[in-house]
Amino acid sequence: MRLQSMLGRISYHDDSTGKDMTGYLTVAKVLKVHHKSNTADVQVLNSKDLFVSSEENEGRFSALIVQAFAGYDEKSKKAWGSIQPTAVGSYVLLAFLDNLKNRPIILGQFPRLDNSENIQPSFYPLYEQIEGFNRQEALKKLTVYPSQAYSKIDGESNIEFVHANKSFFAMFNETKYESSLYGDDNHLVLDRSELSESFESADENAKQPASLLYVHRTSFDDAETTWTKAYISPEGKLRFTRDNRDNQLSYIELEEDGTIRSRRQVDSPYHGESENYSEITHTTDGSIKINRTINGKETNIILSNTGEILLEHDSGSYIALDENLHMESSNEGKILSDSLSDFVEENHIIVSTSEPKNPRQGLVWIDLSN
Repeated sequence: MRLQSMLGRISYHDDSTGKDMTGYLTVAKVLKVHHKSNTADVQVLNSKDLFVSSEENEGRFSALIVQAFAGYDEKSKKAWGSIQPTAVGSYVLLAFLDNLKNRPIILGQFPRLDNSENIQPSFYPLYEQIEGFNRQEALKKLTVYPSQAYSKIDGESNIEFVHANKSFFAMFNETKYESSLYGDDNHLVLDRSELSESFESADENAKQPASLLYVHRTSFDDAETTWTKAYISPEGKLRFTRDNRDNQLSYIELEEDGTIRSRRQVDSPYHGESENYSEITHTTDGSIKINRTINGKETNIILSNTGEILLEHDSGSYIALDENLHMESSNEGKILSDSLSDFVEENHIIVSTSEPKNPRQGLVWIDLSN
């Protein structure tokens, strides 16, 4: 191996295992990653030296990859740490533990020097003391994953977390995006293409619509906790659920087609599986339905998309209110309505001892004076 010392003096070492590697750092290319042992087979760029480990050894004798942090608590028997992805073809900084050639370690990774093939800013120069775009870009913390999903906090605290399928979370000040001036989340305002980074995945699986679930627990104890959940399905259904562990359930849904549903189930903690519930539904045509169901028997109040009001009972009785009044009852029911009686008397038939004033055409008068 041909080495360049820290002071510029060229020194020569043979390939014997265990030679002194004091002060020696070099650039290597990753040939293979052993994920179980957190090591990688590498080849030094300037000397073509190889540091590899057999499959039988599970990569134990390849270059150890240094992580940002790692630990283990002997008392609790709990481990923690971080795993940063290292891929075949990556360029890494190689050093040697205890200055021994047979103990290589990877200290970090290099971006490609070609600006078109790395994630460095494409603007030069950037001045962090200048507010706005300069400060945002010069002081940003950006992590781009192999799937091209990324997380970013820029120099003025704007946050972007973007899935490879273009779904995203953003927290930003009013001057970050031009379109935000026209409405926070208005129609066709601020979509993925308007964010500050333009990474696009080549992985078809990563591009698929994703589910989102947030679960809030009220207790660490599984036997005592209750849940509040927010869920978005791959198709776009949004649901908020409250589950109090009482064999009941309350939830609100925004369906894929825009229908809004609010339901309280009295007899079941499973969505949609109930025979005793009340429900309010806003349909896509603008109508509203209030439903109360008990053991399959329904009572409904409906406000139609044209403004009519309909009251329905499981017995078959109903009242429809539009420009006219329509009432029906079950076979055993009775109709009792002063307003209906007044309407009939004024417009159809009058029973009285005196002649009606200003009678309408077609009015029938039954004279009781004789």
